[in-house]
Amino acid sequence: MSINTRDMGFILPVSFIHSLPTRVFLIRPVNWYRQRRTNWEEDQGLLDKKTIQQPVLFIQATYDSVLKPEMSKSMDALIPKLTRGEVAATHWALTQKPEDVNALIRQWLEKEGLVKAKSAL
Repeated sequence: MSINTRDMGFILPVSFIHSLPTRVFLIRPVNWYRQRRTNWEEDQGLLDKKTIQQPVLFIQATYDSVLKPEMSKSMDALIPKLTRGEVAATHWALTQKPEDVNALIRQWLEKEGLVKAKSAL
């Protein structure tokens, strides 16, 4: 048996995947792609929305060849409370630059008043 990761350009045998520690392989992020149908169905509820009013943080991986920076240009018109951040990474920014991504998230949460700012002490 193998796991088809065709969209990512390769196929891996399950025995190989199970031989790796979970933290080494991208099993959890790849699960998002396995749910494409469910995601599409849930997104249908957004079609009649004019804008998204809650605060949103969008972190762009500047070298992402899947979600290219130009694809997000129109987000501002639909999300008035949009905050943008950038990380010098490819599509898997969370695994390539976790400290940078976490710092952007932390800063945004602090700015929105959702967590207390770190003490300088």
